[in-house]
Amino acid sequence: MVVKKNWVDEVFRTKEKLDRHTADMFLKEAYQMTYGIFDHIGQVHKENIDKSPGSKRPLSIIAKHRAESFENTHLTAFLKRYAESNVFEIFHLTVTELLQYPRATVEEIFKITEIVSKNKVRGIKDIEKSLNNVIGK
Repeated sequence: MVVKKNWVDEVFRTKEKLDRHTADMFLKEAYQMTYGIFDHIGQVHKENIDKSPGSKRPLSIIAKHRAESFENTHLTAFLKRYAESNVFEIFHLTVTELLQYPRATVEEIFKITEIVSKNKVRGIKDIEKSLNNVIGK
């Protein structure tokens, strides 16, 4: 669903003064719709078409939605990449320190750690090969 860019402003201009509870609920719905957490307008249309009790979402404003889950988020992927890249061992940067750098710099750091890791693996394989030659394998 595409939400009008200034639909919140439009509601505030066309509605009478909202009481505290209605304004709170409206702002929660606006937040959820703006960030793609839950489509409240689409849900109203769906309920108008499908009258079955299963189509109703009366607690959607307080429900935990998939978009709010921290599982499989960008942060989780970033933390996994940070750990696998051995950033701390190579640059001595903590996660919070790394996150302070611009995205382009962070990507360069990850590229460098990948190169360093490949060189280490290559060096270990060379040492293993030399040792095998010495012992006659």
